[in-house]
Amino acid sequence: MYSLPMPEIPFEIASSEGLPIRGRLAVSPRSNGRAVVCIPGFKGFARWGFWPDVVLRLVRAGYHAVRFDFSHSGIGEDGQSFTETS
Repeated sequence: MYSLPMPEIPFEIASSEGLPIRGRLAVSPRSNGRAVVCIPGFKGFARWGFWPDVVLRLVRAGYHAVRFDFSHSGIGEDGQSFTETS
């Protein structure tokens, strides 16, 4: 996992079961309100693999990029550890 060279805004919303869905918004100053929602899949984690590169390319192309980890994926608040296994 690595950080993007631009600032991201972390967010958390509750699922219908009250479980946290954690995500990040990468802001492009050139977006004109355009945004892409990146959905990594149930066991694909938003801050791992090719997703940081996808987000970086979207922001450079002039889009805001939103990505998140699904609740029940087991990933903890730190974005790396499997601490939420129930």
